[in-house]
Amino acid sequence: MADILTIGSSGLSAYRRSLEVTGNNIVNANTEGYARRDVQLQGIGDAASSPTTLRTGSGSGVAVDVVRRATDVFVQSEKRVTQSASSAATALSDRLDRLEKSMFSGDGDLGKLSQTLFARLQDFATTPSSIAVRTTVIQAASGLADGFNVQAKRLAAEADAIVSDAQSELDNLNALTKQLANLNKQIDSIGNAPGKANDLLDQRDKLVDGIVKIVAVTVESRPSGAVSLYLSDGTAGPQLLGPNGEKTLTASRVNGRLQITMDPYGVSVPLAKIQGGTVGGIQAFDDQITSMAGQLDRMAVGFAKRVNDQHIKGTDLDGQKGRAFFLDGYAHSNAIEIKQGHVDRYN
Repeated sequence: MADILTIGSSGLSAYRRSLEVTGNNIVNANTEGYARRDVQLQGIGDAASSPTTLRTGSGSGVAVDVVRRATDVFVQSEKRVTQSASSAATALSDRLDRLEKSMFSGDGDLGKLSQTLFARLQDFATTPSSIAVRTTVIQAASGLADGFNVQAKRLAAEADAIVSDAQSELDNLNALTKQLANLNKQIDSIGNAPGKANDLLDQRDKLVDGIVKIVAVTVESRPSGAVSLYLSDGTAGPQLLGPNGEKTLTASRVNGRLQITMDPYGVSVPLAKIQGGTVGGIQAFDDQITSMAGQLDRMAVGFAKRVNDQHIKGTDLDGQKGRAFFLDGYAHSNAIEIKQGHVDRYN
């Protein structure tokens, strides 16, 4: 059995190590990705006892068994779900705010342009034989048609920018998953030795936290501490990162919709929907742009039809039966052209 000085020395060494870990926790309190450490102590040299033998001593002191990362897997998982949802909401909100400012300011304000047309029509109702008033009505109608064209071009420009916007985010994602794949190899090389890979596990969690801000993933830990990532709420979805490495994601436009594809240069897998993260927000924004373009088309069709239906009921200054007010015009690139009862998009 060790003497009292040896036992005391082991205690001093163990608690000195505990103080070092506490100090390290303090100085890294604001370090991104750092997980607090705690020290697990273990008695050493305890004398054995059995049914035929008695405990002959009280042990030889204490030693540090392992320095552990103080993490809560459940809390960490919930935090990542919240981060991913927040990133998606922020990405969608920022882009909708930009679009709102673009569409409701300056040229192309359909509300103001339609009010101007109705004001000119009221003047026309008061003095229908005035050529000057008739000219202002035509000018106001032309301005409104131009307004529809301006808004259509803005929506088309936003749609064109969405693919490059999504690809920029996916480039960041691909870089993070590549780093994580390399880190997984380092973690696997250490094995299951407790506490040996703490710093690497901090880096792992930091990378995963960056990934969930771009796309929502399910994280599956392996015994070594390396992780696999799945693009879904569960491990049944497409595997973004696994023991064999990472998969690349790319963005393109297919049939008018933003399409995210996994492993485009290998076994290409089109993904139906990205959940969460900035890419999820961008995909939701693309859905909004498509919906707005359809609404703009229907608004133009409805407006032109109502005006034309009323216009053909009247007569001109020569007593001739009225014709459609909005007629076919020259087609312009990326424009919505108000015609007799329909809207055509020219690309």
